[in-house]
Amino acid sequence: MVSFDPQVGEEIQKTRPALVLSINSMTKLKTRYVVPI
Repeated sequence: MVSFDPQVGEEIQKTRPALVLSINSMTKLKTRYVVPI
């Protein structure tokens, strides 16, 4: 569960499930993609 707070624009402010993606070749950059489900 991820809290997408603070909200941006008209988004609903609440905790929701999400998928967190990390590409092994990019771990040096500490880049993560967080996709709400």
